[in-house]
Amino acid sequence: MTNRLCLILMVLAATAVAIADEPKKPDAKPQSIVEITAGDKQISILAAALKTAGLVEMLSGDGPFTLFAPTNDAFDILGKDALEKMLKDKDKLNKILMAHIVKG
Repeated sequence: MTNRLCLILMVLAATAVAIADEPKKPDAKPQSIVEITAGDKQISILAAALKTAGLVEMLSGDGPFTLFAPTNDAFDILGKDALEKMLKDKDKLNKILMAHIVKG
């Protein structure tokens, strides 16, 4: 693993928040992680990254899932160029995000 990728992972981990599928309520359908991220402006970059990485379908399916979610502030630390480069590399982005997802 390159030093730059290690740095990216450390920055993302340092500013992550945990998001889990909401517990089931008697009369309400629980929100998926995708629905939660789409509705939160603090993690809008993550929502776009999940879509780019092709993880929306998986995270909308049978869970529960927990996502250790980097906030927009974490992505901003990377800088615009690094962020754009990361968002263009679907395979690498998928691997990085999958390291932040736990089933159960």
